[in-house]
Amino acid sequence: MADKLRVSAFEVREALGQLVQEGAVSGQWHPQIGFTGMVDIHLSPLEEGPQKAWTEAMRNAGMADDDIKSLKPCAAVLEGLTPSEMTRLASGLLALRERQAQHNGERRYRVSARYLLGSSKALDHLPSSALCTFGIDMERFPKAPAYIMVAGPKSPHQVILVENPQAFEEGVKARLEDTAWIATQGYGLARNGDAFGRQLVRLVEDDDLVPLVRAGSPPSLEQLLSHDRLFFWGDLDPAGLDIFMRLKKRNYSPLR
Repeated sequence: MADKLRVSAFEVREALGQLVQEGAVSGQWHPQIGFTGMVDIHLSPLEEGPQKAWTEAMRNAGMADDDIKSLKPCAAVLEGLTPSEMTRLASGLLALRERQAQHNGERRYRVSARYLLGSSKALDHLPSSALCTFGIDMERFPKAPAYIMVAGPKSPHQVILVENPQAFEEGVKARLEDTAWIATQGYGLARNGDAFGRQLVRLVEDDDLVPLVRAGSPPSLEQLLSHDRLFFWGDLDPAGLDIFMRLKKRNYSPLR
């Protein structure tokens, strides 16, 4: 579950424990070790309203029965849309499927805004599995690049991955001539302080990273992440250790 959700195992256990106490799932909860055992989920019946409105909207857009079946899961994220907007969305999906080859390699947010109600985020919010079954190849449209802040000399003696951008700034101010720094900053940065570490992991796991130089003239990001002396600076708690282990799994040099 942690891998699929791209969060830490610690967060998953905490969330499952809370759901057990709320009665939303069945399982065993221990204050010391968290959730254990099999997950038995109690699902509420799906409300007929949104599903019915979305099905009707797809029919109004001229979709075939197989297409309607493929896109039914989208109803769960369409709350608040009017019937007219749902019909326009369905028409946009049909047009995108037909013309997707024309936009091969175009950024996803541009494609989304062009076809789906003018929203740059709609394509990412719709269930990707449903879109795939419908016939839209999401791999054609790369996501917006993620930006990551770096600093340091051209040939650093050591590289430090920093969980907290405030700590990154303190490291830069220290002006250690032999040290390069990497931290999340700028575009895509979660404003919640507790999310900095998770943001760092997601960015470093991303294959489409654009480094922004905060200070100095550090080498390429690829060189920094493959340095022989690569360190992680984060909190010494279960969540921090989980972030460290996820970074270490990325097969970088011996992360310490």
